[in-house]
Amino acid sequence: MEEFSLDDLEQHTVEVKQIELLGKRAYLRKLTFDGQIFIGQRFSGKEESEASAEDMRLMVACLLCDSAGNLLFDDFEHGAKLLAKLDSDELLHLIDQANDLNGQNIESEKKVSGLVR
Repeated sequence: MEEFSLDDLEQHTVEVKQIELLGKRAYLRKLTFDGQIFIGQRFSGKEESEASAEDMRLMVACLLCDSAGNLLFDDFEHGAKLLAKLDSDELLHLIDQANDLNGQNIESEKKVSGLVR
């Protein structure tokens, strides 16, 4: 096994998943550590089934990125406000893609927030 160096961190790339959003190429990445903390704080004291539509938009805002894996939103709450402009099919598609990427079961959140088709 090779010895780890700082170059390994500098050259580390983030795996992204290409998706379609509004007829254009978009990307999702797994939650960052900061994103996990943000979501954890947001859901603190809540059951999974208590998630709101805004919570789901916040989660997606924590995942949308460019092709290099750089997050699109520095401010996740602002990102969630922009994502509120999407219709329900587009948002559900993003949530499903996020679910696939992060291996989370969010069906109960979608039901509670009234997003189920």
